[in-house]
Amino acid sequence: MTASFFTAVRFFPKMLMMLVLAFLAVQDGHATELEITGSPLQIFASENLGMRVLRLEDHFDTVNNVFTGQIIAERQYFSTYNTFIRRTLSGTTSVSGPGNFTPSPNEHVLVNVSGTGTTGTITSRVTTLDGISITQVVSYAEGQQVYQHTWTVTNASNSTFTGVALRYGGDSFFYFSDLANGFFDPALGMVFCRNDKVPGLMGMFGAANTPATHHFEDGFSANGTQLQSTGDLPDTVNPSFIDNGMSLQWDHGTLAPNESFTITAFEKWTDTGLVQVLAPSLTSANPGTTLNLSFTVQNLQNITDTFNLTAIASSGLTISAPTSIQLVAGGFASVPVQVIIGQGVAPGTQATVAMTAVAVSDGTLVNQDTARVNVISTPGAPIAFTAPTPADATIVSGSVPVAVISTDPQNAPTSLDLFLDANGTSTPIQHFTSGPFTATVDVSALASGTSITVRAVDFNSAGISSSITRVFVTAGGTAQGPVVTVTTPALGVSSGSTVVYNAICPATPEGLARLRAALTGRPSNQVRAFSWDAAAQTYAEVTADATALANLTIHSGVFIATRLNLGLDFSGAPASLPDGIVLKPGFNFVGLPPFLINSSGVTSHAFLADFSVALASDPATPITDPIVLADLLGTVGSGDLTTAQPFFWDGTAYTQHATLESGLGYWLKNNNTTTDVVLTRIDSSLVSFPAFGAVASATRNVGTGSQVVDRGVPPAPPGGSGKAQESGGGKACGNGAISAGLLLFGLLLLRVRQLRQS
Repeated sequence: MTASFFTAVRFFPKMLMMLVLAFLAVQDGHATELEITGSPLQIFASENLGMRVLRLEDHFDTVNNVFTGQIIAERQYFSTYNTFIRRTLSGTTSVSGPGNFTPSPNEHVLVNVSGTGTTGTITSRVTTLDGISITQVVSYAEGQQVYQHTWTVTNASNSTFTGVALRYGGDSFFYFSDLANGFFDPALGMVFCRNDKVPGLMGMFGAANTPATHHFEDGFSANGTQLQSTGDLPDTVNPSFIDNGMSLQWDHGTLAPNESFTITAFEKWTDTGLVQVLAPSLTSANPGTTLNLSFTVQNLQNITDTFNLTAIASSGLTISAPTSIQLVAGGFASVPVQVIIGQGVAPGTQATVAMTAVAVSDGTLVNQDTARVNVISTPGAPIAFTAPTPADATIVSGSVPVAVISTDPQNAPTSLDLFLDANGTSTPIQHFTSGPFTATVDVSALASGTSITVRAVDFNSAGISSSITRVFVTAGGTAQGPVVTVTTPALGVSSGSTVVYNAICPATPEGLARLRAALTGRPSNQVRAFSWDAAAQTYAEVTADATALANLTIHSGVFIATRLNLGLDFSGAPASLPDGIVLKPGFNFVGLPPFLINSSGVTSHAFLADFSVALASDPATPITDPIVLADLLGTVGSGDLTTAQPFFWDGTAYTQHATLESGLGYWLKNNNTTTDVVLTRIDSSLVSFPAFGAVASATRNVGTGSQVVDRGVPPAPPGGSGKAQESGGGKACGNGAISAGLLLFGLLLLRVRQLRQS
């Protein structure tokens, strides 16, 4: 079979599918496209948010596997990459995309930056039938191999949507080839593909402040199905050389009327070369602050090599970075660069940090990439509540006096809005155009014991909140100090013979108190909850065991099944960094509290970028070797650090996640047979810590010997026997992924649980 005949046979079903999709969708966007004509990228955006990209490339002859020397503008997607929005309303989940968006032709605008003619932005806006508006802005700077997406999603309806998620992606066509291998870089949060015949890459990733929640790369058909599915992207890539597509997903959760959220992402290409350097996404910082940037260096050779590193920054910046790194064949790892923005750097400056890598084995193997930092002016001073006394905060009194103060009187806000949040509803209290900011909050209509949040929001001249603070008011008292909102998904409610287990973590002292109150005195035919005794490797029923209930902490994972809407709220006081969790040998069911980092509440924790790992027997020596870490926390012998990602029960199956969210419970493994592991949450923006590598495969002996045993998969939610069992390294449905007799709510229920691993 000749190459041309194989190509024709392979393309026929694909072309048929594309014709069907085109028939179901709106008119192809090419007729309504706007173009940024740049070099090396040419960007096209249509009214329905469809994207096309052409890239100037040395044309590659896929039949003879040679470069022809002809520089041609070649497509990078088989057709178009597209935007999709998922949401749930009244129990029905739906996904909209280019085929059912309503474009706004008058808002489809190209703006070229004066003096260049080839650098500009394209703005487009669409709406869905149920009232969601999506505005997309794509921008490109001449000479760059990266362009930026910014989506703003607004709920223009009177309904509240849940499970809201934005997706973007499509069918890839890299370097005049429809075939590529899939990869994921956890440090950048970047999904990308490569073709070994052309050693560059193409990929996409979220900005530092809007990292993607989920990713996917696989065959083009599977990718198209996932983009339009009601579930989440499965966080997997296919390393096989296939006709591929890739996509990203950003979860938002609940979207109330008139509420908006914004996502920023980048698509990036690199030139050919056996060493690759990838800079982090555009970020912002104030003069006088310290940043920790993470570059990725890739070794695409078939040998292990050392690379000399040079980091150079623009004027006014002071940097500190490693000078070399060793990478196995095909490996890649993060390189931390600490950057201090000088006090004299003027706001409005775009500072740069460039990283160059040179192979020691061959000095001609060189690559470089540049990170950009927008230097911004200092934001408005933080605002805070004066804490009401317990007597003032008593709901029975009918009203609660509150006052808002500025922590910097010389930079006090000029206007302020107060909101009362209770029972899932937000009500404006008062709008202030000047101080003093004092008000009386009427809570007489609320039942005693209702959890109330009073929010103070300082809006700047552009109408964007520059500072938000909250205080909780409950019967008899109030939380003291700063409060971080922990978004707790609505618990799945059991009914009839269907039992739904929810994996949660109380996260804060206030959340722990509310959870204990919700569980105390509940009959077993209404609520049952279980924690995990890591020392004994078995479940403990906290609803039936007062000692187990008392032993719960803000780090405890809890499985809860309920027939009632408990209305749990785990928002409260943040924990302090560093924050350590001891992982006992075997399985550990845990969660993380929120933290206050740079005056902002942080509830998402990247695994393992935001952590240090050490044996309890040697806590001062962090473990950074990715193969040792994979043996310790993931699948023994795999050399794959992604196998160490925490397991989360989504109600029907286990999935592995790259990010832990405060308020949820996750399973973590400690494969060591004798020693505890200390997992410490650190402030990765301040601590210059050796980065964790990401190795696709490994052959070297890590020397752990009999000290580790693969724990397999986590126990199923509590059933007849919650005792964990070692799997001996298998990935099949082992401990807990079997049928179990569940006696719950007085009913004997036989359930079969499946393990879905990412």
